[in-house]
Order: sequence, then structure tokens, then C-alpha cells
Amino acid sequence: MMQTRIHRFPRGLRGIGGEDDRYIVPSVMAIGPYHHGLTHLQEMEEVKHATAHQFCRDAGHSTKEVYERILSLAGDARRCYASDDEAVARLSDAELAAMMLLDGCFLLEYMANRDAPVFAACNLSSGQAIVKDMMLLENQIPWLVLGALTEFLSVDVHKFVAEIGESSSPRRRLQGGSQGFRHS
Repeated sequence: MMQTRIHRFPRGLRGIGGEDDRYIVPSVMAIGPYHHGLTHLQEMEEVKHATAHQFCRDAGHSTKEVYERILSLAGDARRCYASDDEAVARLSDAELAAMMLLDGCFLLEYMANRDAPVFAACNLSSGQAIVKDMMLLENQIPWLVLGALTEFLSVDVHKFVAEIGESSSPRRRLQGGSQGFRHS
């Protein structure tokens, strides 16, 4: 059985996005270890903390309890990345779990409540940059983390993905539909 991995962007294709690597490097938020800690993405870290607290509050569980669940998955989550990747290897299980907690809670809160004031306060290009960053190959966390978090608070991830797909469908654009993800 083939193991699921979160891959790096292929080296041979790295030049296709131009010098700014827009198809590789996130513009507003790091999700997962590959781009974690980049200077231009630090502003979003405060928002991630706020959304993690909101997620836990909405779920009716303490942050510690949710963190411990994610910590129990740290080894499995680590195996979803290349074992020799320095960005993953430099993180302890506790650091990896903390990052996965913040990133996973952010993603689920955004999927469920993208019109919430905390996201409006981000002052980022109307959410389109967030959605773009969510879809980047190197900007991912394992499904098992999101699955564990949805044990605490149900979020319809599949509905969100379907909405994104529908809103960016070439057929919909040809029919005069939305050019991107709509926000109210």
C-alpha cells in the first residue's frame, strides 16, 4: 500500500512561477512545516492563535485537551512528510503538534466561518490569498490532523472544497459566474 505524503514542489518545475515562486511559496500564511517561520508570513500567526482559541471554545474543550490529541498524532503526521526534509526534522513532536494545532484550527475556522471578524481584520486581499495559499502543494497538513480536530467540532470540509472548486470552475467563469471565491 502506498503511503500518503505531502510532497515538495518538483525541483525541475520550480522556475515556472517566475522569480517570486508564486506557485510554491505562500503569500500570507504558512500551513505545515515547509514554509513555517518565513518572515513575511508572521502576521498571520496571531490570527492562527485567535482562531485556535475560538475553535476550542466553540468545541467546548480546553486548548490543552485538543493539543494533547494532536500531540498523540505527531509521529503519524511526521511520517506524512519526507523523513529527510530539514523543515520537518528540526521540529520536536511538541513543536510539530503545536504548529499542526494552530494550522488545523485556522483552516477549519476559515472553512466554517470565513466571514468572521477575525478574518476580515486580516486586511488581506479579500480572502483570495488565503484560499490560494491553502491550495499550494507545499502548504499542507495531513488529513489525519483535520480528522482529529473535527472529532471536537464538526466542519464540512468537503462542502468547502466543493465550493472552492465550483467557484473556480472554467465553465462557471464562461457562464458569467464568479472569478474566484465569493465573500459576503
